[in-house]
Amino acid sequence: MAHRPIRLSGGAVAVLVGAVLVAMVARGVFVAAHRPLGWAVAAAVVALMLEPVVARLDDVLPRPAALATALVAIAAVAGGLVYGVFGDLAEEAARLEREAPAAAARLEGRDDSLGSAAREAELERRVAGFVDTVGERVGSSGDAVRAAAGTVPTYLVCTVLTVFLLAGRRRMVDAAVAQVRDDQRRRRIAAVTRTAIARAQGYLAAAIAQGAAVGVLVGLVAWLLDLPAPVVLGVLGAILGLVPVLGVFLAAVAPALLAAGFASPAAAVAVLAGAVALQVLEASYLRPRLDRATLHVGPAIPVVVALLGFELYGLGGALYAAAGAVVLLAFADAAATDDPASATE
Repeated sequence: MAHRPIRLSGGAVAVLVGAVLVAMVARGVFVAAHRPLGWAVAAAVVALMLEPVVARLDDVLPRPAALATALVAIAAVAGGLVYGVFGDLAEEAARLEREAPAAAARLEGRDDSLGSAAREAELERRVAGFVDTVGERVGSSGDAVRAAAGTVPTYLVCTVLTVFLLAGRRRMVDAAVAQVRDDQRRRRIAAVTRTAIARAQGYLAAAIAQGAAVGVLVGLVAWLLDLPAPVVLGVLGAILGLVPVLGVFLAAVAPALLAAGFASPAAAVAVLAGAVALQVLEASYLRPRLDRATLHVGPAIPVVVALLGFELYGLGGALYAAAGAVVLLAFADAAATDDPASATE
């Protein structure tokens, strides 16, 4: 039986051509506007996380003074990180570049199973490539200051957007919800929005606290074991500590590998054992309570979104993208709740 040729009507062809043109225009608009859109998303995320702090300051200070205090505190912390921490990172990365390949070579020279595994993994070559990359990326504190100076206009725009959102977020949300004519739907949207924002703020605050605690603990362990680059390891641990369910263990992998080369295999086993114990505590005790108080966020979505953000905008893009994913998950979770208002309470 012969197949009859498919014939498209004039209207179908017009719709198809129109859809292709719209897709091309949308792609061009996104490519042209992805930086301003990224700034807007970053400002919205920062405003969301700062709002509880500003609300607390509102109790003792006028609103403009509360906003100024919060922003000055963030600027002071950021300035300290740029000038102080990155200088230490450069020095410790140089030490890591000198000593890590030698430690990897000592591991490969061992006659036991650890040495055999290191040789099969070509540990010395991989470590040498890694530390070379670290040395290229870190730079000095002066380089960090000069690079930060070049981004002042971007941060100025983001600061203005953040202040605008902090000052008018409630009015903007209320005005947007008021556009819905149906009373029941309007109340539902308002309840979902309040619940989603509260859950996202609670989760992000807990995640930041966990990341900071993991980073401090990793840096302290590295310092006690006299490992190279304890600040580097602490910063890396703080970032990895943000990952739910797996972050604590992932943050301990690099210190354990360095401990095996610079201290002893027993020290590496102790680091990994302590990380496993803390990870089990986080996954079995702390995480369920956080999920009930805020929302459930597994490791898959934040990691995938963070990788996409890192590919586009680097480390900052990864962090903001992961936070944005948490906000979207909070809205989806609140929308799926029968009574969002009672869930928030």
